[in-house]
Amino acid sequence: MTRNRRIFAHIMSGVMINLCFLLYTHALSFSQPIIIDHTCTDLTKVPEYWINQAKAMFRTSYGHTSHGSQIVTGMNLLKGQAGSVYWFDRDGTDNGLSFHDLNPSGDLGNPDRTTWAVKTRELLDAPGNDRNMIMWSWCGQVSGASEEDINTYLGLMNQLEQEYPEVTFVYMTGHLDGTSEAGNLHLRNNQIRNYCIRNGKILFDFADIESYDPSGSYFMNRGANDGCGYDGGNWADEWCSAHPGECAQCSCAHSRCLNCQLKGKAFWWMMARIAGWVPDGGVSIDIKANGQDGPLIISRDTPISITVSLHPGSYDGPEVDWWIIAYVESSWYSFIFPTGWSCGINLCGQAPLFDLSPFEILNIPLPRGYYALYFAVDDNTDGIPDGTWLDAVEIQVQ
Repeated sequence: MTRNRRIFAHIMSGVMINLCFLLYTHALSFSQPIIIDHTCTDLTKVPEYWINQAKAMFRTSYGHTSHGSQIVTGMNLLKGQAGSVYWFDRDGTDNGLSFHDLNPSGDLGNPDRTTWAVKTRELLDAPGNDRNMIMWSWCGQVSGASEEDINTYLGLMNQLEQEYPEVTFVYMTGHLDGTSEAGNLHLRNNQIRNYCIRNGKILFDFADIESYDPSGSYFMNRGANDGCGYDGGNWADEWCSAHPGECAQCSCAHSRCLNCQLKGKAFWWMMARIAGWVPDGGVSIDIKANGQDGPLIISRDTPISITVSLHPGSYDGPEVDWWIIAYVESSWYSFIFPTGWSCGINLCGQAPLFDLSPFEILNIPLPRGYYALYFAVDDNTDGIPDGTWLDAVEIQVQ
């Protein structure tokens, strides 16, 4: 082996070590949950860019009965005029979110604890269905649920996620019932929370939002209930009295309008997070196959469109390394801008971070096999794939 070949082999060995670490980091990031709770109600922190991304990406169906309507009531408080930031309607007109309310009918415990899953399959399998996000809420059924009941719920949700990988599913806790931290409701809600945290799920923590006022004062341990009452008063009434002009007026099922207001805000925070927003000004990076995060299972005759996008948040650093890498049947390929794909692991380019709208890097049918594509950006220009920010998508072509 010549000296140049030895140097090249040494460099590639280092690249592969870094890449393996990068992929391992990615595997960990995939398991990170999205938990929407009382800390997720300040929409002034959410960039409008990510609200618009969510409205463009998702078509939501939400099954619920009266308690679940609190989220929709809160959304209506924010809705505004057609075309405004938080606009939604059934068809997603005027750049709004396509939102099918009360569809399917019922809730997670009505008429029983399993029919909701049957209705979900019927909806997703229906000819012409275009829904890619499913939400279901509870009424009061978590209060009387056993550990086995909640395991049934969690198992059915996970099974649906496996059957419909292109659909986003949102888990939910049950509303407060005044039984405090020692009650069965809290135990069962914690069962749901722990499962979602361990398994990287999306959880809308209905009960946690009811446990705190907007200042962060905690009332769950004081017997807080779904109407915002607690042993000593009503936290919503008290907060609104102390903050005139900050509470909307509405009819909020079983509760105070402030509770609905907070849940509507939390919904849009959730949508932005699922769309790719990282709180606290972080860099958001995304790679999709046919508009999906994957894993995607597709036939070999179907064209596959791969897009990458990036939002720099508050990052204003110098030039950085950009990488777009594909792993195909034990071989590596790289996308080099502007020339296209090449064999091996190579830089896509070096440039400062900028707001990159979805940019297509591939659109062809692919042969049968397994494909993993990675979009990564480093925080330096050393030509080594460090993967400071990283996303990936997996494709199985059959």
